[in-house]
Amino acid sequence: MGFNYSNYEQSLKCHNFNTLEVRRDCVDVILLYKIINNVLDVPLLLHNISIRVPRGHERRCRKKDLFCIPKCKTSYCKNMFIRRACKLYNDSDKLFDIDIFCCTLNSIKKAFN
Repeated sequence: MGFNYSNYEQSLKCHNFNTLEVRRDCVDVILLYKIINNVLDVPLLLHNISIRVPRGHERRCRKKDLFCIPKCKTSYCKNMFIRRACKLYNDSDKLFDIDIFCCTLNSIKKAFN
């Protein structure tokens, strides 16, 4: 057919795109932001988000995870949106300076670019 197939990474760089994994992570955090900040009214999802409130002695701890991540025994549970998005927010170095309650959508998008 005459098509030249180039390397995936080269094509992404040529067209200034992010990988599918980065784009999926960005969309997950944006959706989490919209649910938490009531841009999207989804009470069933909001009900499943557990925010960690540290006790007095935990405030001095280095671990500053915002969301509690439930333990799962199945891969279905591990890949659920709320668990995946909250874990991504807790673990991401890109989002270290971003407060999901006070930031803008543009600041989240910039963090992934």
